[in-house]
Amino acid sequence: MVSQWFAVLMLLPFLQLAFTRVIGLNEHFDGEDVKEDRFGIATSYVYRLTNKYLGPDLTFVSIVGYMEDGVKMDSIHDYGTEYWRFIRLGDNKYRILNFVDDSTALDIHNDKMRNKVHMSKIGDFSGQYWHLTHLKDGSFRLSNDFSGRNMALDVVGRTHNLTMSTTAVDYLGQHWIFTKAGKYLKD
Repeated sequence: MVSQWFAVLMLLPFLQLAFTRVIGLNEHFDGEDVKEDRFGIATSYVYRLTNKYLGPDLTFVSIVGYMEDGVKMDSIHDYGTEYWRFIRLGDNKYRILNFVDDSTALDIHNDKMRNKVHMSKIGDFSGQYWHLTHLKDGSFRLSNDFSGRNMALDVVGRTHNLTMSTTAVDYLGQHWIFTKAGKYLKD
């Protein structure tokens, strides 16, 4: 009798494992605040976004509240408009919010060009569903469902204007660096 109980106790951890769902690196529970996903993105942090073309001194900023609802590259001033949150919607699908106004998200204008980047109210819009592609140099390419995977967030020349353009390995304006800037603390 004792040996039977001993056998059951020895097998118990294996039985628990067999009947317990194991979460892999690419999985998460909805609403769960995962420390970091496979891309190194932690939803509880804000990030500064720079790119390889313009360098580390210019950052991606929101201009919500001005005459337009856009985004641009600007000098680093340590303003809230320079910080971005990634809200995980699924495996490699994110909504990108600005720290200053979390009721709007990075989006694409609904026109036939599918390349005009702006901020808009959060909604079920395919332009707000962003995907990351990890590049060999450690940077990321950003694409979205509306523009398609063959277009990526890019910087036009030295104008500091942002657009969606055809993906290309050698377009350094499409190579984005995400620098963790701090923990996102809710009010």
